[in-house]
Amino acid sequence: MINDNYLVEDALKAWVQGEKPKELPEDANCGRLGRLALQELSARGQGGEAPSFFSFMARFPTHRSFFLYWQAYSSVGNGSLESVGDLAESVLQEKTWSDNWSAEKLWIEFLLDVGEYGAAEKFLDYFPETPQSTYWRLRLASLVEESDLTVPVQTVNLDWAQKRWELQSAVFDRAGYQSLVRCQAVNGKALPQGFLNRIVSKPSIPGDIGLGAVGAWLSHYKRWEEIASSDHDYVVVIEDDMVPHSGPGRLGRLVGKMEAQGLDFLWVASSKSRLPYAIWKWDDVFLDPYDLVNRGSSMRTGWGADGYILTPETAAVFLELAEKQLISGHVDGQLAAWTTVVTSEPRVPLTRFIKEFQAALGKRPSIKAASLAVPIVKTLDFGSTTR
Repeated sequence: MINDNYLVEDALKAWVQGEKPKELPEDANCGRLGRLALQELSARGQGGEAPSFFSFMARFPTHRSFFLYWQAYSSVGNGSLESVGDLAESVLQEKTWSDNWSAEKLWIEFLLDVGEYGAAEKFLDYFPETPQSTYWRLRLASLVEESDLTVPVQTVNLDWAQKRWELQSAVFDRAGYQSLVRCQAVNGKALPQGFLNRIVSKPSIPGDIGLGAVGAWLSHYKRWEEIASSDHDYVVVIEDDMVPHSGPGRLGRLVGKMEAQGLDFLWVASSKSRLPYAIWKWDDVFLDPYDLVNRGSSMRTGWGADGYILTPETAAVFLELAEKQLISGHVDGQLAAWTTVVTSEPRVPLTRFIKEFQAALGKRPSIKAASLAVPIVKTLDFGSTTR
């Protein structure tokens, strides 16, 4: 049976973002209030007049925390962080907690993501002691820790995506990152056809992966070019839908650990961490990225190039490989094939791709790489996508 809270939460999210909620399954176990909520929300897509946000919220007080959460999420999607704290305070003052703390879990994670650390701490004061709440407290401590980090953090951002840059830079600033640098991304849709033909391994590639993905590939290539000729020891490269999962002090310590272990490359985003497995353990453990993905879901469709640390020497190796292989697929897939050791038989499509790609490459580069169990950055799409 489908959970009541999940259905209503999903409908609220769609309604707040101006979308039509999904049809309600016949066997859904959502209760009378849930059905009424979905019926009224569906009126938006059927020509009816949707109820005002606040009158609707008043009719369903048991879901008020969800309403306010999606209102806060939507305001960030519209380019504003200002109202998030006030909406969180409303929930805290009313103390109308949701079943199983389901809405409050969303609130705590979101408040930590956008830098509302005071409000997050207040929510945690009410939240029962669990492995997850302990993890959140350690995450909060990391985000508010003072640091004089000098490791550059470069974010790839399209010129026209100014709103994303402003939101991302504001959130990183709240976490104490003073070294975030905006780097111009490449608009794949603006590339001349003749140029495209020369940078892909076969003519079908632009159609297979999309021009946006070609632009993403070239955006990372630009980072490698600049980093390879820089005098930095290590550089962090992220995409513009990333927010801090931990603070700059921890990043500095991890870079020191990379150097001590002779690592050339480290995946630092949530997509290649323990977070998708809901393992609530805060540490600085390095994991085998191949094993991590190979044990994951067979439904996973992408590796993700959304966050990594590399050395100038590693960037130079990537440039050589790119010259040899050209664009042969998504940039994250090629990065994974260049940096991953196949340690067991592939059991999911992503690891099968890595094995096949490395076989075509002939010899995997001698790059020592790992994944970070507790990430430095995590995904928050700011309510929109640049794809």
